[in-house]
Formats: sequence, C-alpha cells, structure tokens
Amino acid sequence: SINEFVKWEKALRNNIIISDSLKQIAHSAITPVSGSTFSSYQNRPHTSYGYGWFIEEVPGWPKKVYHTGDNGGFQIYAGRFPEKEILVLVFVILYMMLIHPFLFFLFLFFIYLNLVLVLYCF
Repeated sequence: SINEFVKWEKALRNNIIISDSLKQIAHSAITPVSGSTFSSYQNRPHTSYGYGWFIEEVPGWPKKVYHTGDNGGFQIYAGRFPEKEILVLVFVILYMMLIHPFLFFLFLFFIYLNLVLVLYCF
C-alpha cells in the first residue's frame, strides 16, 4: 500500500534500514544500461543501474533514483529525487487495462515521459 511504502521510504531516508554510506553506494551509477543489448525496457539515455535501483543522471536535472515492478495484478513506479527529498509513487491495478484502457495507457505514457502522476512529499 502507499502508506506502507511511505514508511519504507522514511526508514530509508532516516538510515534505519541501511546506513547512509550503503545508501549512497546503492544510489550510485554502477552499470550503464543506455545502449544495452540486455535491457530493452530500461534502455534510456543517461541511465545506469546501481544496487537495486536505476539511476538517471541527466545534465541540468536532479538525479533520479527509481524502480518499477509488478506482481501480475499491480504495477508500481517509485521514483526518488534524493537531493530534493521528493518521492514519486504511482500504483496501478492492472485490471484497469481491461476496464479503463485509456487510464492504463496514460499511466504508461507518463512513465515513459518521466512525468509525475502522483507526488507525495514529506
């Protein structure tokens, strides 16, 4: 749920789950995925993979640390802008695709453009 994810985010920010030094390593670009033949989904310019998160560093923009996921019934996008202390969460129930295909494709379009659908700042 969103509430559980926010608790998780607060624990990460407050270095309860992992230390700040480990978090900095995890949020560092380790393996470039731009131009990768192995990752067509995340094959985006200025994007690398850290330890558990994708890292996007576009010149002139704040660093974005993000990940997506699904379990067959739900889709999530979690994007962090650590320097700005902003977390962007988008949760979608995949059956929306059957009931409201426009909303589902709008969700995918916004993710593709890296725009914000839901902004939760604390």
